[in-house]
Amino acid sequence: MWLCDFCQYIFVALLLFVDNATFLIYIEIMKGVIILNKRFKSLRQTLDLTQQEFADKLGIVRNNVACYETGKRSPSDAVVSLVCKTFNVNENWLRTGVGPMFLDLPEEDETAAIVATLLDPDKEPFFNVIVEIMKSYQSLSPNSKQAINELADNILKNLNKKREG
Repeated sequence: MWLCDFCQYIFVALLLFVDNATFLIYIEIMKGVIILNKRFKSLRQTLDLTQQEFADKLGIVRNNVACYETGKRSPSDAVVSLVCKTFNVNENWLRTGVGPMFLDLPEEDETAAIVATLLDPDKEPFFNVIVEIMKSYQSLSPNSKQAINELADNILKNLNKKREG
């Protein structure tokens, strides 16, 4: 209860010591910070990551993520940019809530993102091999792609026969 009273005193003090326009700007900034923090948490939950996993992928400490999500601390512009780059997030959505949460990726980047969810690109040497195979496949002619698809179908059929037999 005393915290609410304290907040009311701060509110009155701000009204007395700053002009109305400055006060309104301050309130809008604070609303933006609070909403940004909610979007931070929403993003992490959409990615199905714990605070620790989210922090690890960004190279920051878990406590910072917790503080961003609770509104105790506002993420710096550098952290916002890092989040957007790391998770392909629409910065406009993260800052304002406008637009889609994620940016559309070119097909080859989307392929790399899918592979990245399966393997850790920093620890798995096979990650780069898979990405290069997929990029090479995308650059093939339609006839070459069809031939590779037929080969893959035959391999899968043979594997299924072995498994069943």
